[in-house]
Amino acid sequence: MSEVPDWLLWRSRASPRALALKEGGEETSYGELQGTVSRLAGVLASRGLRRGDRLALLMRPCSTYVALVHAVARLGAVAVPLNHLQSGPELVAQIKDSRPALVVHDAAAVPEGSGADIEDASALVERSAARGVEPVAGGRLRLSATHAIVYTSGSSGAPKGAELTLSNLMWNAVSVGLRVGASCEDRWLLCMPLFHVGGYSIIFRSLLYGSGLVIHESFDPARVSASLDDDRVTLVSFVPTMLTDVVAARGEAPAPSSLRAIFLGGGKPPAALVAAIRRKRLPVLLTYGMTETCSQVALCDASGDAYSPLLPSEVAVASGSTRRLAFAPPGEPGEIVVRGPTVFKGLWRRPGPTRARFRDGWLLTGDLGVLQPGAEGGVLVLGRKEEVIVSGGEKVFPAEVEAALREHPAVKDAAVVGVEDERWGQAVAAALEAKGVSGGRAPSDSELSSFLRERIARYKVPKRYLFLDVLPRTATGKVRRRDVRALFEEAARP
Repeated sequence: MSEVPDWLLWRSRASPRALALKEGGEETSYGELQGTVSRLAGVLASRGLRRGDRLALLMRPCSTYVALVHAVARLGAVAVPLNHLQSGPELVAQIKDSRPALVVHDAAAVPEGSGADIEDASALVERSAARGVEPVAGGRLRLSATHAIVYTSGSSGAPKGAELTLSNLMWNAVSVGLRVGASCEDRWLLCMPLFHVGGYSIIFRSLLYGSGLVIHESFDPARVSASLDDDRVTLVSFVPTMLTDVVAARGEAPAPSSLRAIFLGGGKPPAALVAAIRRKRLPVLLTYGMTETCSQVALCDASGDAYSPLLPSEVAVASGSTRRLAFAPPGEPGEIVVRGPTVFKGLWRRPGPTRARFRDGWLLTGDLGVLQPGAEGGVLVLGRKEEVIVSGGEKVFPAEVEAALREHPAVKDAAVVGVEDERWGQAVAAALEAKGVSGGRAPSDSELSSFLRERIARYKVPKRYLFLDVLPRTATGKVRRRDVRALFEEAARP
């Protein structure tokens, strides 16, 4: 199937009065959303937006943002969600790379030097309500068409634009629905940024399920906690730092009875959070995925370690670096590879790097993992390939050391990196985010090392430590390891 009827038009006819969006005290039905999107699509068409043109969105999450995303799909154009938290030069680089026909913004200012045509979102909405606008009601959607260019987080390098198709987004919605169920009675809480695929994909899941989307402009733990109860939220996505804050905001209050699943991405949660999840019996599913797989491609229970793929995707572990893909047996580390209908189309304007990401039809994720033995299988994620530290000829996986460090009562979170060392080639170094310590004294380096030697091999124990108030992170909570490494380099200068 290469084309399908316009999703929103179909949904508006199937359930016109059902809740589509809720933002603050304002509620929008699917019938009303269809009308809004038709008029916005008409205004964008009158501005000259055509099939394949890019429309950049420099906005915080809101109902207008969602409507513009659907209008872009209707016109066959391409959405470019931009991170409003980035610096001016970073935004200019992405705008110049994506070459949008128009940049739509809210209070976030478009930096000078982008050379782009810009439009205020509120002005577009006002124009769409005026007389004489020729609405675009919706026809058919070409599933293979690029719908969005989503820039990667850049936690370990410069962000690159991943082309996601409508087919990718549809299959992500189908895969998640097959795993946890899909119902028009669901309420998705959207408090993730929409420049991140974990937030962006929720727009399409809620539409295809016919469920309501509860939109928060930004993440506020107390407000999110209240919304879980007041809005009868059934599904929500967090990263560990977000869930930690929400758990703290709720205090001893139990999880709402309406809540069916909490999707927790962004890496393995710290031990304290896992303990809170178990104690409060939170319905958490750990997710494994990336921008290139259109959000999650595998899940596991919060008490487990091995991720199982979502149907119909496949996740495996490749062995070696031969030209032909070979699979590692259970228990042998290798690179995690993925194939299936949610795998992205490619990197925007980068055919060479795109080809390098694929082998024999499988996406090379850049993550290291181990296939677990037994009938159930599943993949244990060890970390990024480029993050593996080779110290004195021995391989050290940062995730293992970080997990051991988080067990220390003084450590809230940890980031382990390799730094240059004359003797060892690379030395293991740990940046630590502290939490309240009894007696007000942080542990010494020797105390930390002694603690770790009881848990991990000696060669894995860090040779350098650095306590920070807050670890440097991306907008979605991922640690910026290159920034951590730079802090150690700066500390080593005479």
